[in-house]
Amino acid sequence: MRCLPPFGLVTLRHTQSGVAREHHLANHPERQLVAHLTSVHKGSDIRIHRKECLSLAAAKYKVLLIAPGPAAHAAHSALVGSPRIPIPSSRLTRMCLTPWRVVAAAVRMGATLYHAHDPELLPWLFALRCLGKAVVYDMHENTPKSILSKPWIPAPLRRLSAAMYRVLERILLWRIPVVFAEDSYSKDYPWVTTFAVVRNYPLLDDLLNISEVPYTTPTVAYLGGVAPERGSAVVL
Repeated sequence: MRCLPPFGLVTLRHTQSGVAREHHLANHPERQLVAHLTSVHKGSDIRIHRKECLSLAAAKYKVLLIAPGPAAHAAHSALVGSPRIPIPSSRLTRMCLTPWRVVAAAVRMGATLYHAHDPELLPWLFALRCLGKAVVYDMHENTPKSILSKPWIPAPLRRLSAAMYRVLERILLWRIPVVFAEDSYSKDYPWVTTFAVVRNYPLLDDLLNISEVPYTTPTVAYLGGVAPERGSAVVL
């Protein structure tokens, strides 16, 4: 596997005023404990676990991965640990209680930097930032736009919900470095001045290691999460 640069740490070495105090995190990686936090994704998520956590570990950082579900999925020798967080039983629990459990576990273990991956974690990330902690937000999707296609939100309320979220998001992301998953995100977030773009491309080594015999007929490969809102119906 090809390791990517340490997320949030190397990036922050070149930031503008307001986050320059995090510069020291890249100087002595063996002394730092980076906590990757998610209340939505599995601990085995490729972007979080393999691309980011293992890349940091390869750069000699101590890495903590906290996600709902069994800790066994993250039992990799390169990681410091993976505290067990109960799988939420409902959407309300996932949005309100699980984020607190995830952040509290990271605080108890004395993390140096908190790298969050979900919108539900933004209020806690903002609180940590206000307390002087080093934080990074990993934007996996353009949430205001994705709200417009959420089936569990009544259609008449989607535009209003998206507008309200955009305002709240801007407040909570104040002076927080962001990792965008696509180049297009920066156009919708011109007020985010400290950011890096890390695309969600498949790992090249995984593709090169596929040993399946090539098909004789034209074939379409769908990479990523298969769902109608991600274009599966259009592809079919």
